[in-house]
Amino acid sequence: MRRFIENKQGSHVGVVLSFVVFITFLIFLYSILQPTIRNQRDKQDLINFLKEELEGKLSDNLTSMTMKIIPQINKNCIKIKDGTEEIIDGEELLVRNSVSQILNYSISNKDIIINVGDSFDGFLKIYYGNIRTSLGETETGCTLISSSDYTIGLTRTEKYIFEEKIIETVELMEDLENYNSWKEELGFPSGNEFGFVFKYNNDSIIEMNKNAPSTSIYAEEIPIQYIDKEGGGINFGFITIRVW
Repeated sequence: MRRFIENKQGSHVGVVLSFVVFITFLIFLYSILQPTIRNQRDKQDLINFLKEELEGKLSDNLTSMTMKIIPQINKNCIKIKDGTEEIIDGEELLVRNSVSQILNYSISNKDIIINVGDSFDGFLKIYYGNIRTSLGETETGCTLISSSDYTIGLTRTEKYIFEEKIIETVELMEDLENYNSWKEELGFPSGNEFGFVFKYNNDSIIEMNKNAPSTSIYAEEIPIQYIDKEGGGINFGFITIRVW
């Protein structure tokens, strides 16, 4: 009986010692990993912060509207009287027909002149905002369209990322002074750097801050919709935000 009690006490001591060793190991492991975990959490916070900032810097509003011309048009072009006052805000726009072809347009005083073609069915879709399409050559002697000759259908304003803004930002931030000014404006923590990579749907890329290190980078890839700078179409791509 005495030996049994001694063995039982010994087994208890062994369990306690094993538990103490295990807890000590966990504390040691945490002390080793904790700085890394904290660093990863800090970098993720910076990436989340940059998501919002980049969205604001690279995006703008785009308004789209449908228009139905009521009278029959017998000419290849129309002149919408006072169009830049009655229909759109500004002179940067994109005009498509019912089959999404881009139509040439020009601005004369406040009138919008549009080459609608000889098979025009009366339907137009007009986009305006930060779209910056170049003005095309238009004809003369066009059918004059006043506000009583058309109806405006669905009008919607949405925020999109613009390819042109991405390119402008990348080019601007290639200058170190501009980059540092932006960091200061953001209140970005000293000792940290950032950049982003924009990948088109054909896998070609443009990159801000090409001199990023090859290691110790924290990155997150975000799928986006963007407005291309040539035709004003909506395309899909990816932005990878990088912090180091």
